Amino acid sequence: MINKENKYDEYIADINIKHNIQKNISPSILKIAKYWFENHTPDLDDMYLNFDWIDAMKVCWNCGKETKYIQRCHIIPKALGGSNIDPSNFVLLCDTCHREAPNINNSNCMWDWIKSNKLPISIQGTYRFQKGLIEFENKYKINIITIIIELCDGNYSKENVEKLLAKYTNMCSQHLTTITSSTYFYIAELMFKDYNKKTKKI
Repeated sequence: MINKENKYDEYIADINIKHNIQKNISPSILKIAKYWFENHTPDLDDMYLNFDWIDAMKVCWNCGKETKYIQRCHIIPKALGGSNIDPSNFVLLCDTCHREAPNINNSNCMWDWIKSNKLPISIQGTYRFQKGLIEFENKYKINIITIIIELCDGNYSKENVEKLLAKYTNMCSQHLTTITSSTYFYIAELMFKDYNKKTKKI
């Protein structure tokens, strides 16, 4: 004979479990974007970031890259007590930036990191390219344009530059869906070595 009381208790327990799971569901991308769009402070205005708030639902908030696969990233990790339901504890990042983001129990660190990655020129999809070239130019104290002009024998038409760059980019591959800034750095370094050979500086 079925014990109706036990069945009822199991039913109520099952409802409570489902309710608790639903209560702990992360906020939607829309909810996170809407929260920050409406509540960001002046130090988080577009001029300090690699994206415009109007595009907040479709781009990575760190690198500015448009992506269909935007990810919710905790500002304070859940493992360190961060909320899993409050939209103010999330930013939206691409997969690569999500893996690079700080994991620390300090709500200021995430935005400090994002602002520290602001580039002088925020052009959609050029973040890692620019970062790699900045690192290269800081190390070798030479502008990449100087190298390109020399390697193109002074004829730096669009066709010649594209052909030159293809020669070097064909030597690398993407990491998942991204060419990393370190890859761009070493592409520039390979070009620099060829530049030095051509100008007989090494």
